[in-house]
Amino acid sequence: MNLNRGLSAIGITSIIALINPIIPSASSKAAILIPIIEPVTSALGIEPQLAVSAFQYGDGFTNIISPALGWTIGSAAVAKVPFDKWFKWAIPIVIIMILLSFVWIYVLNTVGWTGL
Repeated sequence: MNLNRGLSAIGITSIIALINPIIPSASSKAAILIPIIEPVTSALGIEPQLAVSAFQYGDGFTNIISPALGWTIGSAAVAKVPFDKWFKWAIPIVIIMILLSFVWIYVLNTVGWTGL
């Protein structure tokens, strides 16, 4: 239980980002993972609003590369861009955004952000 709360919140974001291509629906993912995440965050002393932000960052940025989402594949098809070309173009941006979200989550935890 001596885990750094900021690093724990980053871990939540990472896990959600890794699970997102498998379970692309945010509501389904929330229904499956919130019963697991809530007691963990409570035990670690992470604010619930910070856990929700970590969940949203992990879910949101990886949506643009998830082949399981119809709108991702549909948008690429309408634009006449092969998915592999789209993936190669989008993955560096997604990685940068996820790394920025790690920094932001850590900063929010460090300053003691509790939401509005």
